[in-house]
Amino acid sequence: MQLTGKNVIVLGFLLSTASAAQAQLEWNSLVGGQWSTPGNWNPVGIPTISDPVTVSLPGTYAIQVQGSVASSGNLTITNPDASVAIHPGLDLRIDGDFINDANVVVNIDSQPSASSIVFESPASSLTGGGTIVLNAAATTSGALLLPSVQTNILNHGPGHTIAGTGQIRIFVINNGLIDAAGGRIALSFNDKTNNNVMSATSGGVLEINNITIAQSPSGVLRGNAGNIESNGGTIVGGTIEGFGGGVFTGSATIDGVTLLGDAHVLATQTLNVENTFINNGTVSINPNGDSFAASMNMASTSNTIDGNGEIVLNAVGLSFRAQMIVSGASTNRTNGTNHTISGNGLLNIDLTNQGIISPGHPDVTGDETQTIFVSSNRTLANAASGSVHIQIAGTAPGEYDLIDGGAFNAGGTLRIENIDGFGGLADGQFIDIITTDTGVTGTFANVQLIGGAAYNVLYLPDRVRLEMGTVCVADVNNDGMLTPADFTAWINAFNNNLPECDQNGDNACTPADFTAWIANYNAGCP
Repeated sequence: MQLTGKNVIVLGFLLSTASAAQAQLEWNSLVGGQWSTPGNWNPVGIPTISDPVTVSLPGTYAIQVQGSVASSGNLTITNPDASVAIHPGLDLRIDGDFINDANVVVNIDSQPSASSIVFESPASSLTGGGTIVLNAAATTSGALLLPSVQTNILNHGPGHTIAGTGQIRIFVINNGLIDAAGGRIALSFNDKTNNNVMSATSGGVLEINNITIAQSPSGVLRGNAGNIESNGGTIVGGTIEGFGGGVFTGSATIDGVTLLGDAHVLATQTLNVENTFINNGTVSINPNGDSFAASMNMASTSNTIDGNGEIVLNAVGLSFRAQMIVSGASTNRTNGTNHTISGNGLLNIDLTNQGIISPGHPDVTGDETQTIFVSSNRTLANAASGSVHIQIAGTAPGEYDLIDGGAFNAGGTLRIENIDGFGGLADGQFIDIITTDTGVTGTFANVQLIGGAAYNVLYLPDRVRLEMGTVCVADVNNDGMLTPADFTAWINAFNNNLPECDQNGDNACTPADFTAWIANYNAGCP
């Protein structure tokens, strides 16, 4: 084809237009200034949504997004001494990846008019060693990270931080740090993936609002002197932490999660547990003892609570104010080995106890001797590895621990401890430590007596009763058995002048008690 002058002019115009559309603009003002000032850029001009933009000029200065919306293609800020301030009501729109080694503040004046960073690409990355500070004031909606289309994804890279007060509405794959440090960050609108740390520190709050956070094994939701608050959120996998006065709280669904530290289920809230829950912390159900119900709902057809932690029921007044319930099929749930359920409240579940059931809790409930209730149509079964801990401070109701209601299958270990100076039952006295609606089956394989007094355990059709028993003084470690371990226990009692040292009844701890211990040991126990 022969090119005419007209053809050449048109072709040249198209080429220059295409080149301009992809121009690399670099910040060129050592004193900072407006993003929208053409002379602050090299080449002179205002970046468009398709222009790659670089801020690498050395020096300390601030770039102001003020007066009009700022746009960029790929945005690279490699000067850590630079900063970008997005003013109220304005956006920074990025169509590409964002490498940020600086401090970018969204809503610099903390005004009601929302400011945002809008990610225009279907998939963008946010990397570098810098920080985006969401700087909303009264409500989190004043500073936003947004997608231009709801399906857009932001990959948040290692080493980069998002902090402050605001909302993250875009779908984020987090490999960096999201930290509500003294502020409040709401994770909302679109689900998130967490491979690193999302946290609340320094009195901050991290909200999870009706979305799902899928965590890899390295993913952590951390409340360290700050709270993780769920409003209908779902957390799948990973770890939840609550330390330094910080807690995980709210209505939530957890699935395959490990807890370290403290979690609170407040009045009117429900914590739904799917599948296995590894609890190495303390879950307090209705920790304030309010008059409305707080619930842990075992939502799968089969749940196991593992770990070495504790669930503490804190019902004040009516037992359902702190309860474990079930919404899935009415099959058995398991309290795993080494895990404890304690306090005062209701078990409205069929539960196999492989760990510890211990009414009362001196720290959370403020009372060592309380009652765990079992719904009339439910069964509490103590497995071979399970242990029921009963503390006794007296013979009046409320002065000793009680399991009441439902059906009870005995097995495993019964541990009885006298506390607060209680010396045991008198002849003819008894207390019922387990009472049922539909009956008691089986017997405990082991009975451990702690605190000096002895009891006979009676198994009646609908209850387990304690009567005065005979003290076996040779059983120094109070495990209900005479074994060589009692000799080690006696040596310890002798070295520390403990009451168990006195084997001859002279109210003194002397070497003569060793001879007496041998005689008592050889005589056996009733």
